[in-house]
Amino acid sequence: MKHNEATIKADSVNIGLSLMLKILVVVVIVFTIIVIKQKYINVGYDISHLSTKIEDKEITLQSLQERHNALVDKERLYQKGKSMGMKFPEHTKVYYVE
Repeated sequence: MKHNEATIKADSVNIGLSLMLKILVVVVIVFTIIVIKQKYINVGYDISHLSTKIEDKEITLQSLQERHNALVDKERLYQKGKSMGMKFPEHTKVYYVE
């Protein structure tokens, strides 16, 4: 009888430990899934923020390119030089220095 009671007690302890171990594994898996999903969400927000910054930089670049093209326009430069009293050099008055 004592042998049967000890065996039953040991089996119930083993079942309890096995159940606790299974619960612990499930909790760890769920916690890991939650942490991984949180990391994915953070990376998504970072990508979104960087995309917005890239779009802003592209708009700024386009604006600067338009400004640069306007400033180096040959007709505009010619008119600006003419208004300052400049003129094209004459071929007879060009000197080359070595």
